[in-house]
Amino acid sequence: MKFKKCCIWVCISILCVFICICALIAIYDLYNKLSGIQLSNLSSTGKLDIENYLLNIKIYHVYIISAFATFSTGIIAIIIAFVSPKIEKKNNSCTFQINMTDVFPYYNATKIKFYDFDNIGKFVETSSDTETFIYRIGVIPKGNKSKNTIVAVKHLRKQGEKEDVLGFLPMRLCWSYKDNVINQNERVIEKIIHQDVEQYCDFCFVKKYINDPDLCFLSLCGEYSGRTGQSICNCIFDSGFYEVEIIIAADNCKKTQKYLITFTFNCAPHFIDGHPSMFKLIEVKEI
Repeated sequence: MKFKKCCIWVCISILCVFICICALIAIYDLYNKLSGIQLSNLSSTGKLDIENYLLNIKIYHVYIISAFATFSTGIIAIIIAFVSPKIEKKNNSCTFQINMTDVFPYYNATKIKFYDFDNIGKFVETSSDTETFIYRIGVIPKGNKSKNTIVAVKHLRKQGEKEDVLGFLPMRLCWSYKDNVINQNERVIEKIIHQDVEQYCDFCFVKKYINDPDLCFLSLCGEYSGRTGQSICNCIFDSGFYEVEIIIAADNCKKTQKYLITFTFNCAPHFIDGHPSMFKLIEVKEI
């Protein structure tokens, strides 16, 4: 679609340039003819016959107007050809608002089975039902619908530190409700999110160790590796304060937006009034 639009605008631009060239040739030809009229209307005494000269000039009034109109039309068409795509892009652009709290639907406690790809590309069960706490980000397009939207994690570090945690790999996050989709692009790229409609993106999950239920770990909900077929697991095993820098981008967004999510993680499972407090959100701000 983009290639087709580009070809159309290129053809229009070439046509406009051709119109301008024709108009310039016409104006130059008009100048030569007017000079010839002036010479042909000289009397035998060498003086200009004003009446005949003005009469001949009237013949070329339409010619002058048409040449000027052609040139002006060409200039206007060129301006439109270059400005229209920018206007169209601006009118179709969007910005994003994100929401994240520690209540449903941004938080969900469930028992799920964990799956991975086998060597022929099918999902296979890797662990049995395990109590898992999932945390999500709500993404809302503003001003227009968003196309091919992604949410990616750029940095994961302990608060106050400049370096990312050991082993961290930048990655795109998966959109919710797409656990059984094999194509990783469909998992991490949301084709259309309509204006003011909130779509959920899985941020992380907290899960107890199978062999040691007294400890838990946090894993970001990342995409699958295209080379190995395995999940890219950026995990946190140590308690502390953490910062995650995420970016949100789309084909028609005005600019890539960056947010900083600050939270605490406690690797020892504990609950306050029945609510898990291993993960506690502190702040979400745009940077």
